[in-house]
Amino acid sequence: MRNSLYKHGWAAQVLSATLTIAGLATFSAIFASAQAASLTFDTQAFTEIPASTKITLDDQSAGLGKILFKADVSGIADLRGLFFNVSDDSLLAGLQVSSLQYLDASGKTISVADQNIAYSFGASSITSVGSKSNTMRGDGNSHVFDAGVEIGKEGIGKGDDFRSAWFTLSLSDSFLKTEAGAKFQDGLQLSYFSNQDFGVRLMSVGADRRDSSKLAGTSPILSPTNPTPIVTPPAPDPAPVVVAPPVLNLPPVAIVPPTPESPEPTRVPEPGTATALAIVAIGCFKLLKRQQSAQSQI
Repeated sequence: MRNSLYKHGWAAQVLSATLTIAGLATFSAIFASAQAASLTFDTQAFTEIPASTKITLDDQSAGLGKILFKADVSGIADLRGLFFNVSDDSLLAGLQVSSLQYLDASGKTISVADQNIAYSFGASSITSVGSKSNTMRGDGNSHVFDAGVEIGKEGIGKGDDFRSAWFTLSLSDSFLKTEAGAKFQDGLQLSYFSNQDFGVRLMSVGADRRDSSKLAGTSPILSPTNPTPIVTPPAPDPAPVVVAPPVLNLPPVAIVPPTPESPEPTRVPEPGTATALAIVAIGCFKLLKRQQSAQSQI
């Protein structure tokens, strides 16, 4: 009996734990969806060759605690590098880049194995990444970044001509287990990249593909999520007020009872007339008696 109860108790605990985990997972998914947002902005050339690139950061597509970076070239150019800053330098020790993909000039998507991705992290010390030509130095600028990711290789002769690129930025599991990573257990947030400087390196720019350009821009300030307005139901209509009629102080009215009508007088026949009628009646009676007697004798 004890073993049976023990087994049932253990099963109940497992079921309760499963439901709790499922509930937390559902809540986390709802919370993540509610907080999901994106940052989109342009970088402009600070060199002589005009160019423009749109940068998009999305915290929903890559998964919870991860940021999807995407760069799209406006016009004709080969995208070679993406540089950026973060608001908290302690993140740099745990950053990792994965799922790098390119879109070439023909519209073909090319994927790069994670182990072949070239990137560098260092607080206010990154000006180039990968090949030496993939640099943000020169042209009298002072742009220095915390991170850089190389996109493709130099030259377009072998089909290395990329107009768009995107990758996932996240924190490594080993970093999250350290003391420095303890405060980042929720992963990366868009706020770490809000109001930060970004840089883009372009080569083979223009129709003749002979120029190169360096671009810079600042990400917008992330707007806080608008709280759900509290709708107050309208107050019910007040009950109608019954107004008592005013009391009129009128003087007393004397009520006079109606005068009863006098009964109509009864007509009494005069004595002479009554006597004559009686005599006629007696005469008629005697005549009737005689007629009855005569008939009986016959």
